[in-house]
Amino acid sequence: MNVLIHLVDRAARIFEHAPEFEPWIWEHHHAGKADAPSGTALRIGELLLDRLERKDLLQLGANTGPVAPNQLSVASIRAGSEPGRHRVGFDGPWDAIEISHAARDRRAFADGALLAAAWLQGKTGVFGMPDVLEGLLALAEGQESPSEGPQTASLR
Repeated sequence: MNVLIHLVDRAARIFEHAPEFEPWIWEHHHAGKADAPSGTALRIGELLLDRLERKDLLQLGANTGPVAPNQLSVASIRAGSEPGRHRVGFDGPWDAIEISHAARDRRAFADGALLAAAWLQGKTGVFGMPDVLEGLLALAEGQESPSEGPQTASLR
């Protein structure tokens, strides 16, 4: 999920300069999920509102008419046994870009936490998942070497 949010953040920075692309959020969870939209969908919505100056309001729930230019449409489905699926799109006049994540098992979230813990070894300070993802990208590109020092870092 954190990779999806990271990719949406990057995409929003690009599409801020392409106002002909309309952003949207769609999410689907099992019928018993208590909240709609999910906290994740709201988090993504707030991120897009922060990044896209032309958007300043989330349009939640059933849409019975046009979406105002300043609104970001967020659609929620509660049906069946779907553990969690999120899609974020940028729809333009000639093409569309979509980024999606489908949760199949909570183990993926645990594996992400373990990956972050491994990255934190030897680092000091307070880090969030965006820091971990940027750090892992830098390692993959050979731009960062593992830090030395006490293991006092924490993940917020």
